[in-house]
Amino acid sequence: VSIVKAEPNVTLKATKKETATTVNSGVWSNIGLDFTFSTLNDDTNTAKIYYCKDTSNTCEPNIEVTSDTLVTDYEDTNGTYYIRYKLVYGDNISTTVQSYQAKVDQIVPNISDVTGTVTYGTNTATLKFDITGSDETTGVTKYILYYKTSNDSSYTSTTITTTEEIATKSITATQGTTYSYYIETYDGVNNKSTSDVKTITIKTYGQSGEICGYTYSDYTLSSSTAKQTTCTPVDQTDTGTTYTTCTLDSDWTNTGS
Repeated sequence: VSIVKAEPNVTLKATKKETATTVNSGVWSNIGLDFTFSTLNDDTNTAKIYYCKDTSNTCEPNIEVTSDTLVTDYEDTNGTYYIRYKLVYGDNISTTVQSYQAKVDQIVPNISDVTGTVTYGTNTATLKFDITGSDETTGVTKYILYYKTSNDSSYTSTTITTTEEIATKSITATQGTTYSYYIETYDGVNNKSTSDVKTITIKTYGQSGEICGYTYSDYTLSSSTAKQTTCTPVDQTDTGTTYTTCTLDSDWTNTGS
């Protein structure tokens, strides 16, 4: 009868710090990692565990650690790095060096900037949001844009899924209201940053003065006797040109300035 005994070896278990949650090699974690090394089949109790840490996966294990001891030295380390380890036993016999790839991103994305600009058309206004953001480790994966008017009780949200650092979103704006808006930025492990709230006011159609927007273009006569009651030149501050605004009487289908 031949009895084949298993050779001594060593295993590594990576867990999220202060938890028992296991993280496999090559999998991103949003929490720093702890490491536990355990010997296998060491009948003589002479085996010694050695490990090292680098970013190129080439270092020679030279730090001795006791079996089943929790190594917490790298809990604050971010990015991609490697833990290499081996077992030395008997007459200086060394096992093959094994490697664990740690990928950790505990850093929230940079605070994104979002800017609102308004384009005025005939009886419509378009509010465009320009977004810029970045994340150095796992990259941006999505933005969530929140906006509301001064008449709304809660924000409307829209998700923009992207790996790009620049994004845009346009909506049809309501005249005469002030919009509040901000952006949330998410990275590859769902870390989140939130921008400050900004505001922008949408001009009112046909009003003059500093909030001059633009005049209605769809006025039509309902009778041949309809007339303009008053006409006053007004500076249109958006373009620097001058136009005339007139108050219309009730014979027009739309009354006003």
